[in-house]
Amino acid sequence: MLYSQKMTSKEFVPFSIELQVSNLQKSLKFYSKTLGFQIVRFDKKHKFAVLCFNNSFLMIRQVSVVKRLAKPIQIRFILKDVKSYYRKLKRKRVDIVKTLQLTGYGLNRFCINDPDGYELKFGAKR
Repeated sequence: MLYSQKMTSKEFVPFSIELQVSNLQKSLKFYSKTLGFQIVRFDKKHKFAVLCFNNSFLMIRQVSVVKRLAKPIQIRFILKDVKSYYRKLKRKRVDIVKTLQLTGYGLNRFCINDPDGYELKFGAKR
């Protein structure tokens, strides 16, 4: 993990997402220890971190009030082996809000919520 305010070369990707969180340390623990995301960069001064999972980047920033939109944000990750990851999170007693199931559009997926209520979907082609 890099403690820096400057972007790393890995972070220059065409697309990434940033979530506003209410407690950076709690979110870092959830994403890294529970879900297995790698912390790429941590900026203590600006209460900001960059995480990597499955070659995708997620940025999180602590704000004093987490703003909620009329429609909740949902983030989807496509994995090679969603069944193994599902079992891993169940062993860690993660609260699964939608169990592993085959969707009508051909995705085998399950859903969880992060500490701020963002819905995270993990799936794979059937």
